[in-house]
Amino acid sequence: MIPDARQLGRRNYISYNKLRRAAAARWSALVAALAAIGAVVAGFSYFRESSLRYAVQRGRELLTEVEPGHEASALAAWADETRASWAPRRERMVRRLLRSHPEADPAVRRMLEQVGRVSFADRADHWQRWQEIDAAVRQDGQPITGGRERVRLEILWEAPVGLTDFFSTILPLDGTILVPSLGGKYDDPADPHDGIVRIDGSTGESGYLFQPGAAPGQAADILGLAVTTDAIYASCRDGYVYKLSPDGTVVWKCPLGSPAVSAPTIRQDKKNTLVYCVTAEGKIVAIRAASGKTRWVSRAPKSAAPAVGCTLALERTGANRAILWVTEPGGALRAFDAITGEPIWRSTLGPGLYPGAIVRPNPGGLNLLLADRAGELLAVLTSNNPPSLLSYGRYGDATGEGTTFAAVRTITHPSAGELVLLCPTGQRAGPAGSICAIDGQGLYWRAPTYGHLRGTPAIADVNRVPGAEIIVGEIDADGAPDRGALAIYSADGLLLARHQLPAPVDSAPVVADVDGDQRLEILIADRGGKLYCLKTHRSGVVEWGTLGGDAQNTRDADRAYEFGQRPYGFQWK
Repeated sequence: MIPDARQLGRRNYISYNKLRRAAAARWSALVAALAAIGAVVAGFSYFRESSLRYAVQRGRELLTEVEPGHEASALAAWADETRASWAPRRERMVRRLLRSHPEADPAVRRMLEQVGRVSFADRADHWQRWQEIDAAVRQDGQPITGGRERVRLEILWEAPVGLTDFFSTILPLDGTILVPSLGGKYDDPADPHDGIVRIDGSTGESGYLFQPGAAPGQAADILGLAVTTDAIYASCRDGYVYKLSPDGTVVWKCPLGSPAVSAPTIRQDKKNTLVYCVTAEGKIVAIRAASGKTRWVSRAPKSAAPAVGCTLALERTGANRAILWVTEPGGALRAFDAITGEPIWRSTLGPGLYPGAIVRPNPGGLNLLLADRAGELLAVLTSNNPPSLLSYGRYGDATGEGTTFAAVRTITHPSAGELVLLCPTGQRAGPAGSICAIDGQGLYWRAPTYGHLRGTPAIADVNRVPGAEIIVGEIDADGAPDRGALAIYSADGLLLARHQLPAPVDSAPVVADVDGDQRLEILIADRGGKLYCLKTHRSGVVEWGTLGGDAQNTRDADRAYEFGQRPYGFQWK
């Protein structure tokens, strides 16, 4: 039977209404669900912001009325109590704190140093400039600078040199650049690329000056170089120190008894020039530069054998006397008579000592400055008998994590005088590094970097503002850990330039005139095995141009300055 059209239409009408009501119900449920989700999100956001507000309020309560001398413990208590609220949102917390006028509130400044690794004391103009620069870098990757502050960087060439590390001593000498290469893989006996690479400073053309050709099963990484007027000295993992003529011919090689773990250091004297090196057994070996014969060998320490990264520094204490200072990654700090090898003093620092010491003449006797791995700045009072250690505070990663690889440096500030620079590395999976500038009263400024720091800074004038800038190599921290950068900061801690590199940077940047144009170039090596030469188009003062301070790796501030002022054609002297 064929259904009646009116009955069919009525049934269709009823079905349509049912569908419409069902759709409306589903839509209402969806709207209600979205509203509930929105309320939850809004509530969560409100809670998050409230937790940040509470953290700031709580910090002011704990830090404003703190008794002198108890600031550090109060800050640590605040961090322990509130870290869960701001650690996942550091940038947001920093912005909230910056709105609280840090230049006028010491409590806010302490919280900013803890959370954001930044401090400019009560200098409002520096806080404002830093905020503007930070916003530009986070948006476009480059700071906003101009006028006399501008740093002009231009790639001149790039050259293959093999791997380098934070202890590698790259030396520019009258148009020739010498690089101690770790080859293609560190400490690999099968690596055929270990040696000293020579680069033409004008063209970037590179080739081997020398390859040790170690025995089978023995790595031949070149750890470091030192140079006198007529010779090159190289320390090698094959257990020898080599003396080479400028053309790479072996003059002599002196056995160390075990692999080298430091770059060589030279005490040059008309009658008795000595070359020093640290061995994997912890012995210090002094070698006569003329003959290659051993002058003296220290006893092996009872502590654990040192790792690669030991450093040597020479302190001149008289016309015919000097102290050889030795720092070891395990924490040992030792002093020897540089002529006789007689032990003078020893101390052990628990956190360890990757950063090397520097020597800085001072009438008060505080000749030696160094930082331990935790970022504590230390001075050795050498006028005491025996010497004694003084602490100038801990400036390591403000979270209490991470380590410090870079050696301390000094920089002449136009108004504050001499500042000591200490560069905490930062955390591998957390906040990046920072640069701390310390004067006689404590922290003068602290600036966060945009990458992790391992190499020691170079200090040189590379723009038109009088005074030197701070030049560092970085390992990118945000989103690109396989890249690096060359960054330049002012003596006030403000980022002036950042040049991206295709691979992370471990080694120290070097500054010198390498092509004879009477202008400074910056040399920087990355993990990709490349050395980059960047022109600055400036001819300013160089305070610390190489890792060891000078071509002999003495780490002496006076010699570093003197070496930095030598023009092209006189650097090999």
